[in-house]
Amino acid sequence: MVVFRTGDQAMMVLLQFNSFDLEMALDFGSCDYDWLCVNGVKFCGDWASRRVFEYLVPAHKTFTLYFSTDVAITKTGFEAVLEAYHASNKTVNIPTSGLGSSEKQITYVTTALSRDFTENYKDKCNRSGYYSIFLPDATSMPPSTRLPSSL
Repeated sequence: MVVFRTGDQAMMVLLQFNSFDLEMALDFGSCDYDWLCVNGVKFCGDWASRRVFEYLVPAHKTFTLYFSTDVAITKTGFEAVLEAYHASNKTVNIPTSGLGSSEKQITYVTTALSRDFTENYKDKCNRSGYYSIFLPDATSMPPSTRLPSSL
């Protein structure tokens, strides 16, 4: 698990998967065995490279990536690149529910940074974690952070 914490300003988080291949329950088409939780959505299966998702994270909040496996079947895993920058008034389509194995199974909500969004924001994957990265502002962090699936 990796937990990102914002500082005094809201951040836009861009999550790009360069590769992704996690076990999916073929009989049910679900992410029951191996999955990566991102903003409450369980991602599994295999995808074409360069799939990108955007998220808004209000000031003084967390954004968690949580990987879970039953270690029964080994796939190649995933490589993700995360970029964070100051949030602007941009409207974003944020994945909010569903299974990440199929674009058709993901529900999106279109939102912009607002008081209502900030007050109702929840880090839906947060659990007691081992890794924590602080995002005080976009100028003090490297352009991207690679997240290997071996964490």
